[in-house]
Amino acid sequence: GHNLGINLGSAVARCHLNVVDMIQENLQEKQHARHLLLICKGQVEIATDLVRLAAERQGRSLKIMMGSTFQEDKTDHHSFNLLKRIVLCMERGDILVMRGLDEIHGSLYDMLNMSYTSFGEQQHCRIALGDHDMLAQVHSDFRCIVLQDASQLRKADAAFLNRFEKHAVGIRDVVTDQVQQQAAQLLVRWAAEAVSPAAAGQQAAGSQTTEDGLCQ
Repeated sequence: GHNLGINLGSAVARCHLNVVDMIQENLQEKQHARHLLLICKGQVEIATDLVRLAAERQGRSLKIMMGSTFQEDKTDHHSFNLLKRIVLCMERGDILVMRGLDEIHGSLYDMLNMSYTSFGEQQHCRIALGDHDMLAQVHSDFRCIVLQDASQLRKADAAFLNRFEKHAVGIRDVVTDQVQQQAAQLLVRWAAEAVSPAAAGQQAAGSQTTEDGLCQ
């Protein structure tokens, strides 16, 4: 049993990827790399903290925009205000983190696709504002990161997902020590057994398959 635990921890350590380094690399590529989509396995705050750490390492400005669940915010006026804030981020060269802003993704089609137009030394892209379009200036440092809940991934449009460089983010990305990783996995297993002992083995097997797929 002890040897099995050590082997399990080693497998987790090998599968573990330093997501912060990958985020930093993407940010440094600027307009030569696609924007990022972080698939969140669990708390979204983990992905937000990792992006914040990567931004701090580079001394970059970070802006986080989250969607609203209030019905009164599902208006054209609210969407217009969101787009104005995004345009400012693009002009300043901020790192923009978006989550739950599906209602304005259509307006940001060219930005998310990085379909920019050059005027002299400046880059611009089209922003759709209702029946009208505007050209927004895109600073060379501007990067966009979209957070996507893994549980909602199957509902996402495939064409939308294909625009991004994608990485999966979970609790193991903030647990880098091998012993801590092993302890974290054991805690997950114990919690599953406490809830449903009969299903624990099946859940562990399914979880391992999913993790392998996300750690390509």
